[in-house]
Amino acid sequence: MSSVRVRSFTPEGTSAFANLIIAKPHNIVSEVKKLTQVSSLTQETGADIEIRDPKNRLGMAKILWEVFGEQGLLYSRRREKDIWNWVAAAYFETLLNSDTRINVNRKIGGVDRWIMSGSVLYAHRHLVSGPFFAYEANILDPKKAMCLLSTPVTEPGELVERISGKRELSSGAPCHLATLMYYDSEKGVLRPGLTSPPGNPKKFGTYFKQIERTLDFESMDASALLEVLPSNFDKWKKHATRELDKQNRENQ
Repeated sequence: MSSVRVRSFTPEGTSAFANLIIAKPHNIVSEVKKLTQVSSLTQETGADIEIRDPKNRLGMAKILWEVFGEQGLLYSRRREKDIWNWVAAAYFETLLNSDTRINVNRKIGGVDRWIMSGSVLYAHRHLVSGPFFAYEANILDPKKAMCLLSTPVTEPGELVERISGKRELSSGAPCHLATLMYYDSEKGVLRPGLTSPPGNPKKFGTYFKQIERTLDFESMDASALLEVLPSNFDKWKKHATRELDKQNRENQ
């Protein structure tokens, strides 16, 4: 565990980082590390951040919340892409080392994993800011967003892609429902087989897209949403019902 002074890339610094991700030179780790300290390509922010291996996206979000959350020094700057890109570069080596995959190029992946996209459709793919904003959107009870926060930082998975990529699903009751259906609270992991139809995350997103003009689902709670899900979600509805019963018992 180490603490470092947070800097922000200049636009030129972000461009240089993106070029390294695209080129993937053999010494990319050392090159990225050097880039984070180039004075002409970075700017001081006055804050510090811990660089440590997060267990999952929730762990990543909690580390970041100390700096970018409501009481953090950089809360007012949490929408600045160049800061997030610098933090991703600072975490680059740690995240690559935490990734159990053998192929380094697959660990690094595409530019949108490290450089924040200007498109709302892809911004959630950023490995560092993605967990933070999922956590912030569900800050009243992050446990209800474990469908978005339980996977490894470098392997967010299909559920994150389908849920985080849609504003109307990424918080509130729809997000809670996805957690009830696809997240095993006892084991602390997503349920196996969730990407296979019927009732997979792709169909989950498609269903809510179909009903958004006929049902004000954002004003409903998860139990009410559970009642309106069609039969092709039955396998996952059973899991959700058990999870709700468990939560109700714990809250009594």
